[in-house]
Amino acid sequence: MSKLLSFKYTLTLLMFCGLAAHAQILHIDSVGCEVNETDTSYLNKMVRHEGQFYNQIFNTHLNDTASIRISIYGKNKAYVKAVKATGLKDLTNGMYSAEQNRTFVFKNEAFMHVILRSVSNNLWRYNYPNAPKWLTEGSATVMSFIDEDENRKLIYTPNFDYNKQIKDLTWGDGIDFDALFMDNNTDWNSKASTNGKVLHAVSFCVFYFLVIQDKDYLTPIVASLKQGHTADEAFASAFGSFGVFKDKFTFYYRYLVKSRFSSASM
Repeated sequence: MSKLLSFKYTLTLLMFCGLAAHAQILHIDSVGCEVNETDTSYLNKMVRHEGQFYNQIFNTHLNDTASIRISIYGKNKAYVKAVKATGLKDLTNGMYSAEQNRTFVFKNEAFMHVILRSVSNNLWRYNYPNAPKWLTEGSATVMSFIDEDENRKLIYTPNFDYNKQIKDLTWGDGIDFDALFMDNNTDWNSKASTNGKVLHAVSFCVFYFLVIQDKDYLTPIVASLKQGHTADEAFASAFGSFGVFKDKFTFYYRYLVKSRFSSASM
């Protein structure tokens, strides 16, 4: 691959999922920066994992043929210009545009995490476009924290600030699950704008809890929500009742949260 590029090029990767007959296609447009072999290899592995993860949740192979489009910008000015052209606000160093089905990213030290988060939003669009905000936000943040251990095994790493917030809430005023599980995503966004740290912390920790307890919990929960059932009914389909989920969740974050240096293997 060439040295730092000042022009736009497109790199298309075919990422074969096991022995599947189809391929997940990753389109990368790089503008004013280099996407080297190390970057592409890492993205290949991580995005393939995300596709397989959502295949398991939705009991499908739809994500084997998902087309993932990512534009990476080496200069912030060019990135902001591209984002503004979509009509969306530049709130972070990366964003996913559902209208264009494309992720826009400014290449800084955290750009890989931003891409993994946006790819998750992309795959929700393929599988469940109107999913509740807490579900898409929680899963996208969990995916952005995927990492490799010393043996290059993929692991889910916790967000320690979120862990502390939730642990404090379980010992204090409790968690407002009604606010988290609002059916109306517009209301959730409005609530998040005034109390975003708590809502994002709870959404991350709920999804992280489900993943490390047993990913199989997610399939009936997501299927129930997709059929129009309430969050209480959806969690009851996996745990027997919402109360059982709440008790297990509270117990975990009160007593079983790992140390700052631990993580969950996949």
